[in-house]
Amino acid sequence: AIANLKTAKALSAEAIAAIEGAETAGATDILVKDAHSSGRNLITAMLPEDVRLIRSWAGHPLCMVQELDESFDAVLMIGYHSAAGSEANSLAHTLSLDAVEIRINGQRASEFTVHALASSMLGVPAVFVSGDKCLMQDIEAVNPAIGPCALKEGRSE
Repeated sequence: AIANLKTAKALSAEAIAAIEGAETAGATDILVKDAHSSGRNLITAMLPEDVRLIRSWAGHPLCMVQELDESFDAVLMIGYHSAAGSEANSLAHTLSLDAVEIRINGQRASEFTVHALASSMLGVPAVFVSGDKCLMQDIEAVNPAIGPCALKEGRSE
């Protein structure tokens, strides 16, 4: 069940904006993975009818990019956040809300890092990411070819 209708509407609107952007760029076959929390956040009635949607969790090894394969031209990641252990925002975590920090080659890894590596393993580039400001700065430092879009900024006193 959708826990918060206001949040679900906002997440759905962000997904729709990404879908429209992909279509404007020439995409004709779009797969959306509802990949936050329970994986049942998007309001399906708001999505375009021709979009394929994967909801919930099936234990797929590619997790948040479930069903991605070499046939895809690009990956867009919407609503991503900084890695576990980061002080960047109150929701900084990686794959679990537990305070588990994942490191790859000694570096703290965000969900973006994990899934961008998974997609690159398949030859599919990550071309756009939206999320918190600190993650966008990390992405620009790693790969300036990815279009980052900061939608939120964590602050603490």
